[in-house]
Amino acid sequence: MSDAEDGDDPSGIVGWVKWFWTTDREAVLYVRDVVTSVGAVLAVGLLLFAVSGIWPPMVAVESGSMEPNMQRGDLVFVVSEERFVPEAAPAHDGESTGVIPADRAAEVGHNEFNRRGDVIVYRPDGSAQRTPVIHRAMLWVEKGENWYDRADPGAVGNADGCESLRFCPAPHAGFITKGDNGATNANYDQVTSLSAPVRPSWVVGTAELRVPYLGNIRLLFSRLSPAAVDPPASEASSSTVTATHGGESTGVIPADRAEEIGHEEFNRHGDVIVYRPDGDGRGTPIIHRAMLWVEEGENWYDRADPDAIGSRDDCRQLPNCPAPNAGFITRGDDNPSYDQVSRLRGCRDFCNPVHPEWVVGTAELKIPYLGNVRLLFSRLSPAAVDAPTANPPAPSVAASPAHGTVAAPQPGPAPAA
Repeated sequence: MSDAEDGDDPSGIVGWVKWFWTTDREAVLYVRDVVTSVGAVLAVGLLLFAVSGIWPPMVAVESGSMEPNMQRGDLVFVVSEERFVPEAAPAHDGESTGVIPADRAAEVGHNEFNRRGDVIVYRPDGSAQRTPVIHRAMLWVEKGENWYDRADPGAVGNADGCESLRFCPAPHAGFITKGDNGATNANYDQVTSLSAPVRPSWVVGTAELRVPYLGNIRLLFSRLSPAAVDPPASEASSSTVTATHGGESTGVIPADRAEEIGHEEFNRHGDVIVYRPDGDGRGTPIIHRAMLWVEEGENWYDRADPDAIGSRDDCRQLPNCPAPNAGFITRGDDNPSYDQVSRLRGCRDFCNPVHPEWVVGTAELKIPYLGNVRLLFSRLSPAAVDAPTANPPAPSVAASPAHGTVAAPQPGPAPAA
């Protein structure tokens, strides 16, 4: 078709639209392809929203607490619990909750993701600031109910009665929830204090379909709903699952608490943090794993990994014990000892427990080899761990403000940043 035939000089809106969709000019073809692709994505998104009733209608699974039925990196399609209301769902305040817990599902033969009971996405304790959790609804409990006798004995920890459970009797009506992974999530979320019984208003939706691997794309750009317990861990006395200091969340899950709730980062329990040794703003940040949270004056020797404290026999022989300040005990994944019992470059003597204000951020993603470009221009200080040998260069770290997201290589041999 010639340019003349193609209509080089269209007139009117209809003429321009017709010309845009029929011309074979290269620049217009490119724009048309982009418009078509964007339009198709929007159409699919609107269709999914129309079906699910929530936005976004798909979430990425970030941890393994729902294994083997959901894997890290799965993309899960979520539907509002009000969309397709099953008859077996319990009612609350005269309305159906839209969720069938496992105990009722067994009665009606209702399975989701290879097990009894609906898998729900919910906000722990109803907090919009905390990361949503995707776990299975196990029981529905009423306000004031002693639900210990209905609980799975293997999911209540060492509790020997209702009085031993924090949320028993139930403080309000809601769902008792749990991750499918028996290795990392042996107990109910309400036993580990991940959340109080889940009120219907805290439920985002029910999981209906998973697409393997596709969620990894989503995870490259932002950290979304972890399958299970990726909200930060908490002190036993806190109503949330985050360790607190001065009345505020630290935003970091140390390894000892992460193990209790099945939270992993970079193939091990506990968050990897970027911190300034002893809070020195002039020193080079270190990227190591948070292992323990200690309070000021605490004798933390009994909670320490014996292999990470050298040959010390008690707190008196351990540097920084009792703890001179509240903070995190840290360690490199390939280092034999805790940073606080080692002489690291950047610390005046032995590094103090890492105060929350010294934390630059948490590591979320590693990109292999790309850090070498950064190392061509400047060498970040490595953490020397009780070794007189020369320290290798540390990985490059891109850090956000304190308690924000950090993109960093995974801790390897003598990791530091």
